[in-house]
Amino acid sequence: FLNGLWQITSVSIAVQVLLAPLSIYYFHQFPVAFIPANLIALPLASILLIGGILTIFIFLFFPIVGKSMGIIMDGICQTGFELLTLLHQTSSWNLSDLWPETWQIAAILIGVFLVTNGIMNGTKRVFRYGLVIVVMVVAGSTFKQVQKQNVEALIVYDWPYSGLIDI
Repeated sequence: FLNGLWQITSVSIAVQVLLAPLSIYYFHQFPVAFIPANLIALPLASILLIGGILTIFIFLFFPIVGKSMGIIMDGICQTGFELLTLLHQTSSWNLSDLWPETWQIAAILIGVFLVTNGIMNGTKRVFRYGLVIVVMVVAGSTFKQVQKQNVEALIVYDWPYSGLIDI
């Protein structure tokens, strides 16, 4: 059981590490609750895929049994959907309002590639270069976000016969 759980978790993390920069670029948010969500979704998807194929074949020869299996598969699907909806509603684990530039996404993907290459081939130098690239881009982006949040503005509107000030 623990080996299967580890395999699901490691696949989930690997996919998320690769897709996170693209997800942030296109959707401007990052779901931090991807591990618990995938621990629910991946096993259910496997069960539904295998069960659905079996249901179709059984329905061809034994329609009553196939129909019963279809009802069971529908229940499994609905339960999974409800669990994922509950997780989505109870978790505020979304980083939002992220607006990276294209070069930052490219640099992070190159950094992730170098880190992965360094781990797979055992070359510490390549691993360090990749890690430095990722850390520098993320730190620079974070610093830029903090600067944007701490900006105070004085806006003066020029209306005929009077002026308006907005702080």
